[in-house]
Amino acid sequence: MRKNRCLLLGLCMSMILLSGCSVAELSEENQDKVAEYAAQVVLRHDANYENKLVTSSQENPISEEIATPEPSAVVTATPEAASTPDSSETGGQPEEQFQEVSLDELYQIQDVSIAYQSYDICSKYPKKSDYPMTAKKGEKFLVLNFEAKNQTDSKKKVDLIQRRINYELMLDETMYNPTIVMLTNGGLNYFKTTLSPGEVQKVVLMYNIPKEETKAKTMVLTIKDGEKAHTILLKTDTK
Repeated sequence: MRKNRCLLLGLCMSMILLSGCSVAELSEENQDKVAEYAAQVVLRHDANYENKLVTSSQENPISEEIATPEPSAVVTATPEAASTPDSSETGGQPEEQFQEVSLDELYQIQDVSIAYQSYDICSKYPKKSDYPMTAKKGEKFLVLNFEAKNQTDSKKKVDLIQRRINYELMLDETMYNPTIVMLTNGGLNYFKTTLSPGEVQKVVLMYNIPKEETKAKTMVLTIKDGEKAHTILLKTDTK
């Protein structure tokens, strides 16, 4: 009985809503919605009706759980260490190369020649001087004698102070550099003089060496100027 009354009530409402006596006319779309709503009202009161209405949140459920992407492993490339060339591959540091030349070509003093003569080992130099230089205890002087000759009929000035020429003396495997000579012309390593026409002037190199080095088997003098060099073998003992 109750069911029939509900159906009747729903039909009446539909008729009223769809009737033309309403103040505002409904569009066809709105009329369909009203009819559908009235039918649902009736069915809700039916005990055998299972409610089919769902909320918008049920129709389109939104998962609150947002998947968090797992962090991808970042691989950083480690630069390889720069390879260092092996000394055996490079052959080590190359030795400095010099061009072997004559003394005249090395000094390049126009119309003046310089030539090696001999060497002496002594404790005092010059021997005949009133004020000779005396070697320290346990040392000796190794004096190398040269001659500078003016080959012209006019005066020639010679100045080697600014040339910075190297005079390396090797006694066996030990190297020595010349000392300062207290002579008028300064010695060959500080040679500064004026040569008269045709004059031959004695000029020396002097080295302070240990007394035991006087027995060296090999004595070699190497004169270097820039990339040029001149080698003088003073003594060699092959025995």
